[in-house]
Amino acid sequence: LGSYGEEEIFHLTLTPLHNIEKIQIFFDEEEEPQRAGAISEVFFENMGRNWSNLKELEISGKRVLINNALEHLEKLQKLEIDLHHSNFYFHHNSSTYPHMTSLIILQVEQVLNLPDLLKIMPNLKELLFNQSINPPDDETKAVTFYSNFLLKSLAKMEFLEKLFISFKIMSAKAIASDNEIMMLKQLCSKLKKFSISFHQNSANLPFNNHLLEFHELKDLNVEILS
Repeated sequence: LGSYGEEEIFHLTLTPLHNIEKIQIFFDEEEEPQRAGAISEVFFENMGRNWSNLKELEISGKRVLINNALEHLEKLQKLEIDLHHSNFYFHHNSSTYPHMTSLIILQVEQVLNLPDLLKIMPNLKELLFNQSINPPDDETKAVTFYSNFLLKSLAKMEFLEKLFISFKIMSAKAIASDNEIMMLKQLCSKLKKFSISFHQNSANLPFNNHLLEFHELKDLNVEILS
């Protein structure tokens, strides 16, 4: 669905379409250039009620709260969101979504609460943020803050096959220990396709020196940003 305003697509979600398993929704940016499809929970409630067999959803819009899609689309397996250079929002809860196998977030500025998100999607096969291996200049920003806890969470994901992610290194405390290097090797060895980048503000941090050991892995990028 394309070239429609939010109101038109909202009314469409009231129509029972229970045979549909895959849908793409793109809001008319010319009609709402500032909002770019800010999507309410009621919108997802209607989708869950009237499109009950939806398994793949591709949608564009700022301020999309992923909880709304997960909680109301009970059979959803793949979710792709174009965030138009806004932040990714997720509120931690006690629910789990084992049916989710693919999460793709495009044009995202920052990903919040990623460790909590990984806990509720234990069967993810692909996790992609700004997924181009050679992204344009406006998509090279790090999307989430690095921590050894996050690296450990990714390494433990049993079914993960594709990972595109960029980490932001904040301080000299973020030193890659031998254990972190081992976890990173473990993670990369099981992935079929990946692009992992580390962005930091200083070329003097020991973290970068350790990661240079991975220069033979063509999709692992260490970037020094000043």
